[in-house]
Amino acid sequence: MKLNFSAAGSNELANSVNEKGEIAGFWRGLWHGFIAPFAFLTSLFKEDVGVYETHNNGKWTTLASSSAC
Repeated sequence: MKLNFSAAGSNELANSVNEKGEIAGFWRGLWHGFIAPFAFLTSLFKEDVGVYETHNNGKWTTLASSSAC
């Protein structure tokens, strides 16, 4: 059995707007951190649910999301 250990690559959608014209910042990252366990469980059964907002402003969103977990 072959195991594949890898890290995530860079986010090519960072600092770009989503379909609503928004970029996720600190407060949206904080919210995503709070709901992360529920989003993860839902993502196991539904393909259109993501755990992390890809259209974000970088470090502030990551900091907030990590702080909320």
